[in-house]
Order: sequence, then structure tokens, then C-alpha cells
Amino acid sequence: ATGAAFLALPPHWRVRWPRWSAPPVGLLGGLLSGMFGTGGPPVIIWYRLAGAGKSTFRGNLMAIWMLVSLTRLPAYGVAGLLTVPRLWSGLAVLPAVLLGGWLGHRIHLEIAERTFQRAVAVALAIIGALLLLRRT
Repeated sequence: ATGAAFLALPPHWRVRWPRWSAPPVGLLGGLLSGMFGTGGPPVIIWYRLAGAGKSTFRGNLMAIWMLVSLTRLPAYGVAGLLTVPRLWSGLAVLPAVLLGGWLGHRIHLEIAERTFQRAVAVALAIIGALLLLRRT
């Protein structure tokens, strides 16, 4: 629903969030990340509605997810979730991840701001649909 709403929004529509709203949004993202493995939507919605340009949007999300990963990795290790087969599996997909990161960066440099906003809206719709369909 949010993705569809974003597609309907005028390109320069903005929300002036109060400063205090960032920590609750981050907390909600962290809770969803811990519960479902996808804490991005609240943060994505917050930045998109704040009118962050594509570089700011992308840079902030990358920093947040890097910090989440740096926290999650040791926690998974302590919980015994990092096994040798999982580490090998991670190494096996690393070339594809690096290639995807490089391609994404190249696309980011070339894509227009409005096209980027539409892509975010479509991605949110897909994430939402997958969460509704996921059976754990």
C-alpha cells in the first residue's frame, strides 16, 4: 500500500518530521529486522517522505544497514547461528553480491531522481507483498 501511495505522490511532496521521530522509526526498523529480517521499510518510508535525495537516501540507508550488520554478525556468532556451511554459503554468493553492488552503484549514478523514487516505491510494494506471503 505504501509503495502504491508513493507512486501517486507528487515528486516534491515532503513531510517535515520532528527531530524526535528518528529514534522511534529506528527502533521500529530494528524490531522488524529482528523479528522478520527486514527492518528497512519504516526507515525507507521516513527518508522518502522527508524528501531525501537519492544520494542522501542511499548513503544513509547503507550506513544504517552496515551498523545493523556489524551488530547482528557478532550476535549471530554468540548464538551459534554462524556455522561453517553458512560461512561457505556466504562466500559462494560474495562475487554476485559484489557484482550487484557495483551494478547498483553504476545505475544509481545514471538514474534520474524521479525514476529512483519510483523504483523505491516498487521495491516497497514488492517487500510488502513478500512479507505478506512469507510463511515461517
